[in-house]
Amino acid sequence: MVEARRPLLVVFLFAALFSGCAGTAPIGRAPSTWGLGPGASLDLGGPASEAPGGTPDAASMELPSDASPQGYARTKAPSAPGGIYAEAFAVPAAFVSFETEGANVPDPKLDTGSGFGVGAGVSNGDQGVGLLYIGTFHDSDRISGTTEMHSFLADFRARGLIWHQGDSNGYLHFTAGGGFTDIQTPGGVRDETEGIIQLRGLLELEFHHRFSLHLGGGGFLFGHPGDTVGYGSWLMAGGGLRF
Repeated sequence: MVEARRPLLVVFLFAALFSGCAGTAPIGRAPSTWGLGPGASLDLGGPASEAPGGTPDAASMELPSDASPQGYARTKAPSAPGGIYAEAFAVPAAFVSFETEGANVPDPKLDTGSGFGVGAGVSNGDQGVGLLYIGTFHDSDRISGTTEMHSFLADFRARGLIWHQGDSNGYLHFTAGGGFTDIQTPGGVRDETEGIIQLRGLLELEFHHRFSLHLGGGGFLFGHPGDTVGYGSWLMAGGGLRF
């Protein structure tokens, strides 16, 4: 009986010895590095481990909050400064049409005209309010001479950043406002002084938060409460300056 149990005893001793070795790290090696090779460290989410010499392991160091995962500093467009702004622009094309339904005066049928505009106001950088003047000049096949349209408006504006590179910024710019317009036709055929509302949309490229170039257009309606006398649109190209 004793001889029959001896193999079982040997197997039991070997199993106990093996289980003891599996739970013990070799001499000179930390338990956490068992099986990972010399000099390796295993980061289980705790404080940064230190390599020999007291230097934190690069693999366990956290990136600073102002760096990207690639190690480059993040860049952000600086806020535009507020202040006074001024703008001037050409109007290479202006379209004006008069409502004819119910009108007791002739339609001068104005040709496509051209003109210019200027504006000034105050801004906090991305929103502003100011005054705007737009003057356009038109010929007509029906009347001899030039018809002039002079519009004076309060102008409210807002813009949003769509592109940034160094000291240059690109904006999508919207303005809206209202005022009055004075239309003078040769011989007084259809002189009008009416209220006007306008909406413009511009693409703006600004340099160093001081100088800007813009391109866009706008539409307008003129008349008085209950009666639209006419409507039209402008194409615009110009520039601006901030102080």
